[in-house]
Amino acid sequence: MNINYKKLILSTIAITLSALIVVSGVFFSLSYFVFTKWFADVCYNSGSDKLAGTLYYRVYEKNDDIFYCYKGLNLKIKVGDDKNIVKYYKEFASDNEYAEFMAYLNDTNNNLNGTIIEKSMLLNEDNYLKKAFVSALINTDRDIEAFEYAIEYFSDYKSFDFYNQGAYVLSQFINSSEKFNIIYDKYSIKLIDAMQDYFENSYQLFMDNKDVQGELDKAYLLSLGNRIKQVGEDLKVIYTGLEITDYTTINYEKLNEVNTLLKGVL
Repeated sequence: MNINYKKLILSTIAITLSALIVVSGVFFSLSYFVFTKWFADVCYNSGSDKLAGTLYYRVYEKNDDIFYCYKGLNLKIKVGDDKNIVKYYKEFASDNEYAEFMAYLNDTNNNLNGTIIEKSMLLNEDNYLKKAFVSALINTDRDIEAFEYAIEYFSDYKSFDFYNQGAYVLSQFINSSEKFNIIYDKYSIKLIDAMQDYFENSYQLFMDNKDVQGELDKAYLLSLGNRIKQVGEDLKVIYTGLEITDYTTINYEKLNEVNTLLKGVL
């Protein structure tokens, strides 16, 4: 009896491959749907940030722990997944524990070790997340929603203080100067005038605290100084577009003073 070994070997290989595919599929399904957090950690530790972000968000959907929504959101920001940044951030910001979690996050960041520069970059994570959200809205062709969101959260600028520097995410729109020459809902003055008011208030706040000594306070001072510089540069672009020169010189002098004082902090 002649045995076709070639055919037998090929058949065995096909059966083995099929079995491996089935086993892999079962393993993946169990990991994804049952052992989701474990699988997310494995992906994260192996550098698969995009899949890890998706899995952490799924953990959040399963157990409603806002930490995993936050973790998934940060990974989506890292890989530039704009569609899911929008989705995850909206879910994150609407969670009932959002305010409490952000307060906890700020306290945690305040107590982290690091240089003054490193600390200053962690102090206002809410602003970082809002900025990423606005950028993702723009990148997914939702410019109107992005601008409305940006001006909504800036409308509360008068409540900002040294330890609560608030959200400023208007920089993405400064090339459309005409948008800033309008009085919007929740504002009593034009947006450009509100920005100028904010710039001057922030400058005064900076000057009132320029002699702080502790490292954490210096980090807050550096963060505020960087915010002043950002707003000052944005105002310069908008004023140029609107052909307004009234504040150019005085703003420039204040920016120079802030820059000089920041060098002493560092």
